[in-house]
Amino acid sequence: MTRILCVDDNRDVREMLVEVLRNSGYATLTAASGEEALQVLLQSNTVHLVVLDYEMPAMRGGVVALELRRRRRNLFADRSH
Repeated sequence: MTRILCVDDNRDVREMLVEVLRNSGYATLTAASGEEALQVLLQSNTVHLVVLDYEMPAMRGGVVALELRRRRRNLFADRSH
């Protein structure tokens, strides 16, 4: 089963996203900040996709994406070919 990490500092947005994804048959993990997302990724070897808010305090989404990719290169691999 595909597991998606949902990262958003807004709890309502995060909960809505998780509900939509779970209703569509995906397993989800959540994080309320960039720092928390990095911790979740380190604790789980089964994250296949990340849905990431760009505008977050302390650690913006672009920085989080770079760190996630540095720690798990295959997470952002191009699978279109």
